[in-house]
Amino acid sequence: MADGMSFEEYRARFMVDPSPEPRFPVIGLRGAAVYTDRFDEAVPFYTAALGPPGYVEGEGTRSWALGDAWLTLLKWNGAPSNVELIFELPTVADAERIQKAFVDAGAEGEPPSDQFMIDRIRFCPVSDPFGVKLLFIAKL
Repeated sequence: MADGMSFEEYRARFMVDPSPEPRFPVIGLRGAAVYTDRFDEAVPFYTAALGPPGYVEGEGTRSWALGDAWLTLLKWNGAPSNVELIFELPTVADAERIQKAFVDAGAEGEPPSDQFMIDRIRFCPVSDPFGVKLLFIAKL
């Protein structure tokens, strides 16, 4: 993990204690939108990784339900390329399985690793063929 430090050392070094009170009563993230100028290539890629979309609107919107949130592809010219989406899965096996599905669909991935990221997690990153970074995590 992080340079051989324990999780307790990691928390002491990086976490604010006491934690500041949130300013807003956010209950979760409802979804993420990926804008792509390669929509006609992105839809088959995401379908191969996640299965058929659960929402289809016109010729430029496709969405997949992921837990309580939606991942939406939008056809767009001049798409941003500095995006990373982080998804938490219930188990390490689930995080590794979805990472493999994306790699099998054509994404590039790094070997899963154990990391500190607020919690102790299994870290399963991929980069899709369109410049979007996706990170699948599960608490250890």
